[in-house]
Amino acid sequence: MKTNTKSLALLFTCSLLLISCDSIAKKAKSLISKELNTETTQTEEKSKHSVYILGAAYGDDEEGYFQNSLLWKDGVMTTLPNYLEDTFAFSGNLLAVNNGIASVAGTMSDIEGGGDASQIAQWVDGTFTKLGPGMSYEGAMDMTCNGSDTYLLGHVCTSGDPNNTEIWVWKNGQTVSKMVREGDANICGRCIMVEGKDIFIAGAQMNNGKMNPVMWKNKEVTPLELTARKEGIAESMVEDEGHIYIVGYQHHEYENGTYDLVVWRDGKIYKKLLEGTVDINEVKMLKDNGNIYVAAGLSTDSKFVTYLWKNFKQETAGDNLDMFILADFAVKDGNIYMVGNTSESAPMYVVNGKSMNIDGLKPNMHFTSICVDN
Repeated sequence: MKTNTKSLALLFTCSLLLISCDSIAKKAKSLISKELNTETTQTEEKSKHSVYILGAAYGDDEEGYFQNSLLWKDGVMTTLPNYLEDTFAFSGNLLAVNNGIASVAGTMSDIEGGGDASQIAQWVDGTFTKLGPGMSYEGAMDMTCNGSDTYLLGHVCTSGDPNNTEIWVWKNGQTVSKMVREGDANICGRCIMVEGKDIFIAGAQMNNGKMNPVMWKNKEVTPLELTARKEGIAESMVEDEGHIYIVGYQHHEYENGTYDLVVWRDGKIYKKLLEGTVDINEVKMLKDNGNIYVAAGLSTDSKFVTYLWKNFKQETAGDNLDMFILADFAVKDGNIYMVGNTSESAPMYVVNGKSMNIDGLKPNMHFTSICVDN
């Protein structure tokens, strides 16, 4: 999970600080007090693939700070260490699985220092590694796998200024790429994809006060098309038959804060999946067996809606998901796996549109990411 967006300008700043799941929970509580009434399937049918889910458990205090990152594999939960090096608390928000080995990325925050100082860290098979230089306002943004390698995209502010970000890429825990802003053009990386030896990053670049969606290929930037004088940001991408598809959004109307959910192909607008939406909480694009899937979670009129597209044609996301807040999704052999949280902040796991039980879930737990292993 990566995003909870109210406006593009706010997203650009907040992405530096990693928009965490507790902000979504608080937003949901303020919008809706209605309980979710969903029939729940007892157990998930056994699959030849292993399902990994990342989440967290938070305390009972009013702020709801997460206390532990949690990792489930086929329903069996592992608790990741909470505190590292005395006062530094780890909060994982990204998950990748490569050949049965799970990698969790997030940030370590200095609790005694007020939580402002943060450093990107990665947990792999029981071992923590600090990755960032340890300056303030670091954030893990996206993870992907290519062959036996795992890549992590993050933001680093070596100057301590949140408006002066650098985009870093780690491969198996080692820094392989750094991008810095040019002049006044601040940069924001939202997703990463690796094809062969090429590293693709998509996000946004701020030019003259305007947010422009862009894609970088090995640091070479390509602006993405916008209609009229609008602003936008790229969120997720896949490659298919030599074409690069990117999903993101652009402003629909500034006055009422609405957006269009847009698909670009090779930098040009290819499809508008939604027009004039109010609030996009999460959007992600994946490829499975030659098919392209997009899932999006929106909040409109004090309720939440989950959308699903296959090859850019809308499909039914599931039944009784009106109060489901999408955090992440995965696709394997045409099966759709989703995780999120209800309007009452309870964790929720959905397979092919049906809510599933996981043993040991408690009301103070929260889901953030999901992966299905090969």
